[in-house]
Amino acid sequence: MPNKKVLCIGNAVLDQIFSVNSIPHTAGKHFATAFLEAGGGPAATGAVAAARLGGQVTLWSRIGDDSAGNTIASELEKYGVSLRGLKRLTGVVSSIAAVFVNPEGERMIVNYIDPRLPQNVPDWLPLDEVKNFDCVLADVRWPAAAAAVLEAAKAGGVPTVLDADLSPNTEALNTLAPLAAHVIFSEGGLKQYTGEASPKAGLQKAAEQCSGTPYVTMGEKGCLWLEKETGEHFFPSFKVNVVDTTGAGDVFHGAFALALAEGLPRTQVVRFAAAAAALKCTRPGGRAGIPDRAVLENFLQNNQ
Repeated sequence: MPNKKVLCIGNAVLDQIFSVNSIPHTAGKHFATAFLEAGGGPAATGAVAAARLGGQVTLWSRIGDDSAGNTIASELEKYGVSLRGLKRLTGVVSSIAAVFVNPEGERMIVNYIDPRLPQNVPDWLPLDEVKNFDCVLADVRWPAAAAAVLEAAKAGGVPTVLDADLSPNTEALNTLAPLAAHVIFSEGGLKQYTGEASPKAGLQKAAEQCSGTPYVTMGEKGCLWLEKETGEHFFPSFKVNVVDTTGAGDVFHGAFALALAEGLPRTQVVRFAAAAAALKCTRPGGRAGIPDRAVLENFLQNNQ
Protein backbone atom coordinates (compact mmCIF):
# COMPACT_ATOMS: atom_id res chain seq x y z
CA MET A 1 0.00 0.00 0.00
CA PRO A 2 1.45 3.41 -0.97
CA ASN A 3 1.95 5.88 1.86
CA LYS A 4 -1.32 7.70 2.48
CA LYS A 5 -1.29 11.49 2.57
CA VAL A 6 -2.49 13.09 5.81
CA LEU A 7 -2.95 16.83 6.32
CA CYS A 8 -2.84 18.16 9.89
CA ILE A 9 -3.86 21.71 10.74
CA GLY A 10 -3.65 23.49 14.07
CA ASN A 11 -1.18 24.21 16.81
CA ALA A 12 2.56 23.51 17.11
CA VAL A 13 4.07 23.96 20.58
CA LEU A 14 7.35 23.60 22.43
CA ASP A 15 6.77 21.48 25.56
CA GLN A 16 8.98 22.02 28.62
CA ILE A 17 8.36 18.89 30.70
CA PHE A 18 9.13 18.79 34.43
CA SER A 19 9.04 15.47 36.29
CA VAL A 20 7.79 16.13 39.83
CA ASN A 21 7.02 13.97 42.85
CA SER A 22 3.52 15.42 42.94
CA ILE A 23 1.53 17.87 40.82
CA PRO A 24 1.79 21.35 42.44
CA HIS A 25 -1.43 22.51 44.10
CA THR A 26 -0.15 25.54 46.01
CA ALA A 27 1.85 28.66 45.31
CA GLY A 28 5.54 28.60 46.19
CA LYS A 29 8.74 27.01 44.98
CA HIS A 30 8.62 23.44 43.65
CA PHE A 31 11.49 21.21 42.53
CA ALA A 32 11.65 18.88 39.54
CA THR A 33 13.39 15.51 39.47
CA ALA A 34 13.99 15.61 35.70
CA PHE A 35 13.50 17.92 32.72
CA LEU A 36 12.84 17.35 29.02
CA GLU A 37 12.21 19.79 26.18
CA ALA A 38 10.34 18.46 23.15
CA GLY A 39 7.82 19.42 20.51
CA GLY A 40 4.12 19.33 21.31
CA GLY A 41 0.77 20.70 20.23
CA PRO A 42 -2.28 18.66 19.18
CA ALA A 43 -1.98 18.92 15.40
CA ALA A 44 1.81 18.83 15.38
CA THR A 45 2.09 15.73 17.57
CA GLY A 46 -0.70 14.08 15.59
CA ALA A 47 1.34 14.80 12.47
CA VAL A 48 4.45 13.20 13.99
CA ALA A 49 2.45 10.11 14.97
CA ALA A 50 1.03 9.67 11.47
CA ALA A 51 4.49 10.15 9.95
CA ARG A 52 6.14 7.67 12.34
CA LEU A 53 3.51 5.11 11.41
CA GLY A 54 4.16 5.42 7.70
CA GLY A 55 2.04 8.32 6.49
CA GLN A 56 3.09 11.08 4.14
CA VAL A 57 2.23 13.99 6.40
CA THR A 58 1.96 17.76 6.00
CA LEU A 59 1.41 20.25 8.84
CA TRP A 60 -0.27 23.61 8.36
CA SER A 61 0.44 25.82 11.36
CA ARG A 62 2.04 29.08 12.49
CA ILE A 63 4.89 29.74 14.89
CA GLY A 64 7.05 32.68 15.93
CA ASP A 65 10.36 33.64 14.40
CA ASP A 66 12.18 32.85 17.66
CA SER A 67 14.36 30.18 19.24
CA ALA A 68 11.35 28.12 20.31
CA GLY A 69 10.10 28.22 16.72
CA ASN A 70 13.48 27.01 15.50
CA THR A 71 13.28 24.02 17.85
CA ILE A 72 9.68 23.23 16.86
CA ALA A 73 10.44 23.31 13.14
CA SER A 74 13.68 21.33 13.29
CA GLU A 75 12.12 18.53 15.34
CA LEU A 76 9.14 18.22 13.00
CA GLU A 77 11.49 17.97 10.02
CA LYS A 78 13.50 15.30 11.85
CA TYR A 79 10.34 13.19 12.08
CA GLY A 80 9.65 13.60 8.36
CA VAL A 81 6.72 16.04 8.59
CA SER A 82 6.44 18.41 5.61
CA LEU A 83 6.40 22.04 6.74
CA ARG A 84 5.27 23.54 3.45
CA GLY A 85 2.32 25.14 5.24
CA LEU A 86 4.19 26.20 8.39
CA LYS A 87 4.48 29.98 8.65
CA ARG A 88 7.18 31.76 10.66
CA LEU A 89 5.83 35.10 11.95
CA THR A 90 8.06 38.00 12.99
CA GLY A 91 7.31 39.60 16.35
CA VAL A 92 5.21 36.68 17.57
CA VAL A 93 6.07 34.30 20.42
CA SER A 94 5.85 30.60 19.55
CA SER A 95 3.40 28.59 21.63
CA ILE A 96 5.00 27.09 24.75
CA ALA A 97 3.64 24.68 27.36
CA ALA A 98 4.95 23.89 30.84
CA VAL A 99 4.08 20.27 31.60
CA PHE A 100 4.28 18.80 35.12
CA VAL A 101 4.32 14.98 35.25
CA ASN A 102 4.03 12.91 38.42
CA PRO A 103 5.45 9.38 38.99
CA GLU A 104 2.12 7.83 37.90
CA GLY A 105 2.41 9.53 34.51
CA GLU A 106 -0.44 11.99 35.05
CA ARG A 107 0.22 15.58 34.07
CA MET A 108 -0.80 19.22 34.40
CA ILE A 109 -0.26 21.53 31.42
CA VAL A 110 0.03 25.33 31.40
CA ASN A 111 -0.04 26.52 27.79
CA TYR A 112 0.70 29.99 26.38
CA ILE A 113 -0.62 30.91 22.94
CA ASP A 114 0.35 34.39 21.77
CA PRO A 115 -2.84 36.39 21.00
CA ARG A 116 -0.92 38.00 18.13
CA LEU A 117 -0.98 34.72 16.22
CA PRO A 118 -3.34 35.34 13.27
CA GLN A 119 -6.78 33.86 13.83
CA ASN A 120 -8.07 34.32 10.28
CA VAL A 121 -7.62 32.16 7.18
CA PRO A 122 -4.37 33.48 5.66
CA ASP A 123 -3.79 33.65 1.93
CA TRP A 124 -0.72 31.43 2.26
CA LEU A 125 -2.83 28.36 3.07
CA PRO A 126 -3.30 26.44 -0.23
CA LEU A 127 -6.90 25.36 0.34
CA ASP A 128 -7.18 24.13 -3.23
CA GLU A 129 -4.72 21.34 -2.32
CA VAL A 130 -6.89 19.84 0.46
CA LYS A 131 -8.66 17.55 -2.02
CA ASN A 132 -5.33 15.84 -2.78
CA PHE A 133 -5.02 14.34 0.72
CA ASP A 134 -6.40 11.02 1.95
CA CYS A 135 -7.44 12.36 5.36
CA VAL A 136 -7.50 15.65 7.27
CA LEU A 137 -6.88 16.03 11.02
CA ALA A 138 -7.72 19.39 12.64
CA ASP A 139 -7.42 20.60 16.20
CA VAL A 140 -9.43 23.42 17.80
CA ARG A 141 -6.58 25.88 18.35
CA TRP A 142 -7.00 27.74 15.01
CA PRO A 143 -10.76 27.60 14.43
CA ALA A 144 -11.17 29.77 11.33
CA ALA A 145 -8.48 27.97 9.36
CA ALA A 146 -9.62 24.55 10.62
CA ALA A 147 -13.17 25.30 9.51
CA ALA A 148 -11.99 26.32 6.04
CA VAL A 149 -9.91 23.15 5.70
CA LEU A 150 -12.70 20.87 6.99
CA GLU A 151 -15.15 22.42 4.54
CA ALA A 152 -12.69 22.06 1.66
CA ALA A 153 -12.12 18.42 2.62
CA LYS A 154 -15.84 17.70 2.69
CA ALA A 155 -16.27 19.29 -0.72
CA GLY A 156 -13.42 17.14 -2.04
CA GLY A 157 -14.68 13.90 -0.49
CA VAL A 158 -11.76 13.65 1.94
CA PRO A 159 -12.36 11.98 5.35
CA THR A 160 -11.98 14.35 8.29
CA VAL A 161 -11.08 14.00 11.97
CA LEU A 162 -11.46 16.67 14.65
CA ASP A 163 -9.37 16.62 17.82
CA ALA A 164 -12.21 17.97 19.97
CA ASP A 165 -10.33 18.91 23.11
CA LEU A 166 -10.99 21.69 25.61
CA SER A 167 -10.44 25.13 24.16
CA PRO A 168 -10.09 28.59 25.75
CA ASN A 169 -12.26 29.72 22.83
CA THR A 170 -15.57 28.20 23.92
CA GLU A 171 -17.10 28.74 20.47
CA ALA A 172 -14.42 26.69 18.70
CA LEU A 173 -16.09 23.34 19.34
CA ASN A 174 -19.50 24.71 18.43
CA THR A 175 -18.08 25.83 15.09
CA LEU A 176 -15.92 22.83 14.24
CA ALA A 177 -17.70 19.75 15.63
CA PRO A 178 -20.55 19.87 13.07
CA LEU A 179 -18.02 20.03 10.20
CA ALA A 180 -16.02 16.82 10.79
CA ALA A 181 -16.90 13.24 9.85
CA HIS A 182 -15.18 11.88 12.99
CA VAL A 183 -15.31 14.05 16.11
CA ILE A 184 -12.98 12.67 18.81
CA PHE A 185 -13.66 14.40 22.12
CA SER A 186 -11.54 14.33 25.24
CA GLU A 187 -13.70 13.96 28.35
CA GLY A 188 -13.20 17.66 29.08
CA GLY A 189 -13.96 18.63 25.50
CA LEU A 190 -17.17 16.59 25.48
CA LYS A 191 -18.32 18.22 28.71
CA GLN A 192 -17.50 21.67 27.35
CA TYR A 193 -19.44 20.97 24.15
CA THR A 194 -22.52 19.30 25.66
CA GLY A 195 -22.61 20.33 29.32
CA GLU A 196 -22.96 16.66 30.27
CA ALA A 197 -20.65 15.14 32.90
CA SER A 198 -21.39 11.56 31.83
CA PRO A 199 -19.54 10.43 28.67
CA LYS A 200 -22.54 8.35 27.55
CA ALA A 201 -24.97 11.21 27.99
CA GLY A 202 -22.48 13.56 26.34
CA LEU A 203 -22.14 11.31 23.31
CA GLN A 204 -25.92 11.07 22.93
CA LYS A 205 -26.18 14.86 22.97
CA ALA A 206 -23.17 15.29 20.65
CA ALA A 207 -24.74 12.86 18.17
CA GLU A 208 -27.78 15.15 17.99
CA GLN A 209 -25.60 18.17 17.26
CA CYS A 210 -22.99 16.62 14.92
CA SER A 211 -23.53 15.12 11.48
CA GLY A 212 -20.46 12.92 11.95
CA THR A 213 -19.60 10.13 14.39
CA PRO A 214 -18.79 11.28 17.96
CA TYR A 215 -16.13 9.53 20.07
CA VAL A 216 -14.76 10.17 23.55
CA THR A 217 -11.30 9.04 24.65
CA MET A 218 -11.12 8.35 28.38
CA GLY A 219 -7.47 7.49 28.99
CA GLU A 220 -7.06 4.19 30.82
CA LYS A 221 -10.87 3.73 30.67
CA GLY A 222 -10.80 3.27 26.89
CA CYS A 223 -12.70 4.82 23.98
CA LEU A 224 -16.47 5.05 23.55
CA TRP A 225 -18.27 6.03 20.36
CA LEU A 226 -21.76 6.20 18.94
CA GLU A 227 -22.67 5.19 15.39
CA LYS A 228 -26.04 6.11 13.94
CA GLU A 229 -26.59 2.68 12.39
CA THR A 230 -25.23 0.36 15.07
CA GLY A 231 -25.38 2.36 18.30
CA GLU A 232 -22.80 2.47 21.09
CA HIS A 233 -19.36 0.88 20.77
CA PHE A 234 -16.49 0.57 23.22
CA PHE A 235 -12.81 -0.31 22.96
CA PRO A 236 -10.76 -0.80 26.16
CA SER A 237 -7.33 0.73 26.58
CA PHE A 238 -4.23 -1.46 26.29
CA LYS A 239 -2.45 -2.15 29.57
CA VAL A 240 1.12 -0.83 29.56
CA ASN A 241 3.62 0.51 32.07
CA VAL A 242 2.65 4.19 32.06
CA VAL A 243 5.52 6.66 32.40
CA ASP A 244 4.00 9.83 30.93
CA THR A 245 0.58 10.44 29.37
CA THR A 246 1.63 13.73 27.73
CA GLY A 247 0.51 13.75 24.10
CA ALA A 248 -1.33 10.42 24.28
CA GLY A 249 -4.55 11.90 22.92
CA ASP A 250 -2.69 13.69 20.13
CA VAL A 251 -0.99 10.43 19.12
CA PHE A 252 -4.37 8.68 19.16
CA HIS A 253 -5.74 11.25 16.72
CA GLY A 254 -2.76 11.08 14.36
CA ALA A 255 -2.83 7.28 14.27
CA PHE A 256 -6.62 7.34 13.85
CA ALA A 257 -6.34 9.68 10.85
CA LEU A 258 -3.74 7.47 9.16
CA ALA A 259 -5.72 4.26 9.77
CA LEU A 260 -8.83 5.99 8.41
CA ALA A 261 -6.88 7.07 5.32
CA GLU A 262 -5.79 3.46 4.84
CA GLY A 263 -9.39 2.30 4.83
CA LEU A 264 -9.34 0.09 7.94
CA PRO A 265 -12.71 -0.94 9.43
CA ARG A 266 -13.94 1.34 12.19
CA THR A 267 -13.10 -0.88 15.17
CA GLN A 268 -9.67 -1.58 13.69
CA VAL A 269 -9.09 2.16 13.28
CA VAL A 270 -9.79 2.67 17.00
CA ARG A 271 -7.65 -0.34 17.96
CA PHE A 272 -4.74 0.96 15.85
CA ALA A 273 -5.01 4.41 17.45
CA ALA A 274 -5.37 3.04 20.99
CA ALA A 275 -2.24 0.91 20.59
CA ALA A 276 -0.19 3.86 19.33
CA ALA A 277 -1.36 6.02 22.25
CA ALA A 278 -0.61 3.28 24.78
CA LEU A 279 2.94 2.77 23.48
CA LYS A 280 3.56 6.52 23.60
CA CYS A 281 2.80 6.45 27.33
CA THR A 282 5.69 4.07 28.03
CA ARG A 283 8.30 6.81 27.58
CA PRO A 284 8.58 10.41 28.82
CA GLY A 285 7.62 13.30 26.58
CA GLY A 286 4.89 13.68 24.01
CA ARG A 287 6.76 12.08 21.10
CA ALA A 288 9.69 9.90 22.17
CA GLY A 289 7.46 6.89 22.73
CA ILE A 290 5.54 7.12 19.45
CA PRO A 291 6.10 3.75 17.76
CA ASP A 292 7.07 3.14 14.17
CA ARG A 293 4.87 0.82 12.11
CA ALA A 294 6.86 -2.33 12.80
CA VAL A 295 6.76 -1.83 16.57
CA LEU A 296 3.04 -1.09 16.49
CA GLU A 297 2.21 -4.12 14.34
CA ASN A 298 4.24 -6.35 16.66
CA PHE A 299 2.43 -4.93 19.69
CA LEU A 300 -0.96 -5.55 18.06
CA GLN A 301 -0.03 -9.14 17.19
CA ASN A 302 0.95 -9.77 20.81
CA ASN A 303 -2.18 -8.09 22.22
CA GLN A 304 -5.10 -9.62 20.35
